[in-house]
Amino acid sequence: MYVLKYCAARKFPETAMKSGKLKVASWGRGQALGKNCRLFRQQKGYLLSDHMVKWRSISSPEGCEIISLFWDNMTMKTLYVFRHAEAASTDRNGTDYDRPLHERGKSEAFVMGQRLLSWPKPDIIISSPALRATTTATLLATAISYPLPRIVFDKQVYEAEMEDLFLVIREIDDSLSCAMLVGHNPALTQFVNILGRCDVGNMPTCSMAILRLPMDTWNDIDRIRGELKVFDYPAKPEKSMRATR
Repeated sequence: MYVLKYCAARKFPETAMKSGKLKVASWGRGQALGKNCRLFRQQKGYLLSDHMVKWRSISSPEGCEIISLFWDNMTMKTLYVFRHAEAASTDRNGTDYDRPLHERGKSEAFVMGQRLLSWPKPDIIISSPALRATTTATLLATAISYPLPRIVFDKQVYEAEMEDLFLVIREIDDSLSCAMLVGHNPALTQFVNILGRCDVGNMPTCSMAILRLPMDTWNDIDRIRGELKVFDYPAKPEKSMRATR
């Protein structure tokens, strides 16, 4: 059971306001809530059951389109999503799976590893077992002093569809609050856009998305929507990343 403090919503019909469950706290303006959103305050003392919690990811029973929910004492999870660094082209006798990092890709991983030092160390790193992803994950882990033997190489991440990535994240132990995923496009870009309610375009090589997710269990990953805190990549000036923290 959680107490809902505020929720930002579009499509607020009169029936929602007359029900007494939602009361207008203020108009939402600016980037925080988006244009034409209202910030609602939950009626004092009204507790949400597990069923009602599901409108973190869908519309509310009153027909409002929920944009964000703000909970009292709500546990947050953090997910770092990395695309692998730039890889060399496949030679005549090689395979896509065995493509190594280009020298430029190694430089990209070094740059992003240094920037990652500004953020909490992940409790777990999960990577595709493809060579370009394992090398990226290893270089990033080395930069932040994460134990290399603890990197999890999951074959589901290689050639994954977006739905496969949800399955991978659902398997994370709930005692861990911060995870990192290293994988491939196009699934990664789709995954970030859905979870962060955003549009990052096409994630370039070695780009990083940091997502904050309002949930207690990783098993809820396919039922919630979070917030994109940072979208960074090697060519982006470091000061611009800091400004979004």
